Amino acid sequence: MAEYVLALDVGGTKLAAGLLDRAGRLSYRHEMPTLARQGGGPAVLGRLIELSQQTLWAAGFRMLGTSNVWRRGTDGVFAVGLGTGGQVDPISGSVLFANENIPGWTGMPLRQRLEEALGLPADVDNDANCAALAEAHFGAGRGHSIVLCVTVGTGIGGGLVLDGKVYRGARGGALEVGHILVDYQGVPCVCGLRGCLEMYASGPAVLAEFLRRHGEAGLRELIGVAPAEASTRDIVAAARRGVAEAAAVITWTAGFLGLGLASMAHVLDPEVILIAGGMSDVWDLLYPSLLAAFQANSMPPVRATPIQRAALGADAVLLGAGQLAWQRLTRRG
Repeated sequence: MAEYVLALDVGGTKLAAGLLDRAGRLSYRHEMPTLARQGGGPAVLGRLIELSQQTLWAAGFRMLGTSNVWRRGTDGVFAVGLGTGGQVDPISGSVLFANENIPGWTGMPLRQRLEEALGLPADVDNDANCAALAEAHFGAGRGHSIVLCVTVGTGIGGGLVLDGKVYRGARGGALEVGHILVDYQGVPCVCGLRGCLEMYASGPAVLAEFLRRHGEAGLRELIGVAPAEASTRDIVAAARRGVAEAAAVITWTAGFLGLGLASMAHVLDPEVILIAGGMSDVWDLLYPSLLAAFQANSMPPVRATPIQRAALGADAVLLGAGQLAWQRLTRRG
């Protein structure tokens, strides 16, 4: 008999689903667009449930009676785990707060709706927590008991795994590391504060800083793209071509990330720090300045903390969501 859980990932642009076995092997992976602006949160949840059912059906599983198990012969799918952006109540599985990448996602009772629609016990967590859990069990953090994983992409999120389990804090809001203040009078953040790390060290911060320094004319003349079409990828590509102005912005961004990591290390003292997310794809450009800033701003007890690139790539949230479901089943006995 093969045993699986259903793993789900809600992103700003895509929804993903797959089946995860106890060994961490992912199969029957499917995706569909999030289409967040088409109906907002309720419509996205409807598409997620549709994707879940399609994934189970495509793998040959069917719900028989009221068994709370999807069956394919002697094989079974026993639970569902979901990773999503936003702060999640660890008890109810509802979204406590999310930005407007998915309008109306705040307050969505995800665990309740999934259990009603799929007939499976469900667990829900923040996507950065799920990525950290996956890296601790299956990726670059394997073998370490205190793993800090920082996801750097459109935003910055963090997850801390202690002895194989995610630390969530008293209200599910722990490890919002993108909102560590690095300049209390600095750039306004979408969260309402000023000077958050996310505004200096995320992917969009690279493009924003280039524009602050060189304006739209700089995008045309130095990068070779029209302002309306420019993205962080263009700045990175220019840095690789040897455009000094682009490389300087990457160095600036990496320095702020290293500064933020030093603050995290002082508070958490992890065994290892892992960097995940889209910005980890430019690891060769980020790492030297990141490490220099980290070491320059950290005290001796944590200065030698290893900082590594995460290993699991785009499937980290799915793998962590599945592991979340396996842990729920273990707790239930």
